[in-house]
Amino acid sequence: MTKVLTIRPFPLIGLTCLITAAVLAVLALADSPWVNADHYSLSLWQLCKLRSDIKAWHCTDARTTDWKVWTIALMFLGLIITIVCALLALWTLCKGSNNFNKIIGALACIAVLLQLTALILYAVRFVHETVLHTYHEFAWGYGIGWGSTIFLIGAAVFFFLKSQPYHSPKHINH
Repeated sequence: MTKVLTIRPFPLIGLTCLITAAVLAVLALADSPWVNADHYSLSLWQLCKLRSDIKAWHCTDARTTDWKVWTIALMFLGLIITIVCALLALWTLCKGSNNFNKIIGALACIAVLLQLTALILYAVRFVHETVLHTYHEFAWGYGIGWGSTIFLIGAAVFFFLKSQPYHSPKHINH
C-alpha cells in the first residue's frame, strides 16, 4: 500500500514570491536611478547633474539628508528580513514541515511595512524638497522597489493560506 499525500503549493509559490522580492529589492538598492529630471538623476547613492558648461555629468554622494539614509536603511532591513524568510521557507519546504509558515508570513509582513515606509518616505520627502523646481519623474529603481513590495505582499498571503490537505491521506493499493 502506497500513501499519497496531496500538498497545496502555497508555500512553494510563497517562496518564489520571496525570492523574486529579494532580487527586485537588490535591483532597487543598486545604482539605478530613483528619480530622473531634465538635467539630473538621483539614485539612493548618488546625485548626478549635467553640467552645461562642459556637457558632462558630475556625480556627488546623495546620502546628504537623514530621510535618504533612512530610506536606504529601511530598504536594506526589509531585504535582510526577506532573505531570512526565503531561507526559512526553503528549509521548511525541504524538511516537509509547515510549522513555520505563519512566522514566515508575519516576517514578510514586517518586511512589507519597512519597504512601504521607505518608499512613501522617499516620495513624500523628495517632492517636499523639490516642489516646482523642475520637471521630474520617478524612475525604474523606485518602481522596482514597489515591485519588490508587491511580491512581498503576495508571499505573506501565500504563507498565511492553509497548506495542509483538507482530507486525510489516501491509501492506494498496488
